[in-house]
Amino acid sequence: MKLEALGVEVNFAAMAQGLDKAEAGMVGAAKKVQAKQIKNLITRGREVVARGDPALVAETDVRFVDELEQAVADEMQALYELGVGELDQELRQQDVKPDKPEKGRTDGDRDMLLAMAVVMAAELADRLMRSWSGEVLRQLRVGGGFNREALGGLLDGLADSTIEQAARLRSAPALNMGRAAVVQANVALIEKEIYSAVMDSRTCPRCRDEDGKEYPPGEGTPAPNPSCLGLDKCRCVRVPWVLGR
Repeated sequence: MKLEALGVEVNFAAMAQGLDKAEAGMVGAAKKVQAKQIKNLITRGREVVARGDPALVAETDVRFVDELEQAVADEMQALYELGVGELDQELRQQDVKPDKPEKGRTDGDRDMLLAMAVVMAAELADRLMRSWSGEVLRQLRVGGGFNREALGGLLDGLADSTIEQAARLRSAPALNMGRAAVVQANVALIEKEIYSAVMDSRTCPRCRDEDGKEYPPGEGTPAPNPSCLGLDKCRCVRVPWVLGR
């Protein structure tokens, strides 16, 4: 897409590919570690039902959180670097040689990405445990022994839907954090930022309305758009306009 007044090509295709790749990486990593945990929870569920002791439910926890945190953080860091690289190229198209983000900023952002990964892992663990405990307690109430198919089917279905949603929720923010870091490092060169939506058949009305709007650096509607009707699927970015253009 061309921002006609600016003459800058925004590489939405590269960013979309990066988002898809990172989301697939997060989903793959999460499914791999959760598959092992689900197997353990099924074994534990059989034990709890066989013993008929609801108190054992409260003594059960999941142990995949640390492994998942690092895998997710690595994918988000890759998206962050993609955002840095794309914004750098957009500035270079305007005949400036941009400064790299300061180490203090990138270190802080790296900590933020890790915190986002920690939250994602904790959310997945919590949902898995709540579903497991609810089904095990139900089987204890109704009697009839352990129903492996019911428990396994519930946990497998939950894992697929919640992992994919959690990955989408964090991918676009990680990409745009990288872009924002370059803006901050070069704010003295930037007059304003232009909001840029993809403007295809999947662009929602709210993002379409924002397209082309101009904001002072770091102010106004952020990208991804928190009001996007696509929720965690927003693909919008903000493109810098260099002083004197």
